[in-house]
Amino acid sequence: LGPTYVVGMAASFCSALYLTFTSAIIDFNLARLSPKAKEGFAAMLGETLIYARRSYALCLAMFMMAFTVMGYIKLWDYGSPLSEQGPLAWKYGILQLIGGLLGLLSLWRLRHTIRLEASRLNELNELKEVKELDGAAKEGEGPRSQGSQGSQGSQGPSLCKVRQMLAHAKSGSS
Repeated sequence: LGPTYVVGMAASFCSALYLTFTSAIIDFNLARLSPKAKEGFAAMLGETLIYARRSYALCLAMFMMAFTVMGYIKLWDYGSPLSEQGPLAWKYGILQLIGGLLGLLSLWRLRHTIRLEASRLNELNELKEVKELDGAAKEGEGPRSQGSQGSQGSQGPSLCKVRQMLAHAKSGSS
């Protein structure tokens, strides 16, 4: 299990490095661009932000998995002649093992809750769009106003949204 701990911590570290470098590159490029170019740049970051979000989730999950494995390893008895090591290993090993398991359970529950809320919000947005289209069709306007917004929304996130997501990732909150 020792190598599992090392691999878990290495994956967590690599994910954190990816997030740091991605954030720095985006910030650097945003600082160099004109306001009009910033919006276009932000619109093209959709896939990059998806990878950053996945990397953030991987970073947390790998850290908690490695933390849990190390807690289990601390519970092993090596037959050490140092008597003071035994009680401390049990005390902190159990604490680390249970803390890691609770952390993994919390991450799983949070992911599940966010997915449910996202699908619920998506259904509400689709219902709202259908009602707006029905209202526009009844008034005889047609979906012209919706078409201009739809093409803008499909390009990707706005600059404001990109900045919010980067600030959220940098703060370390989930």
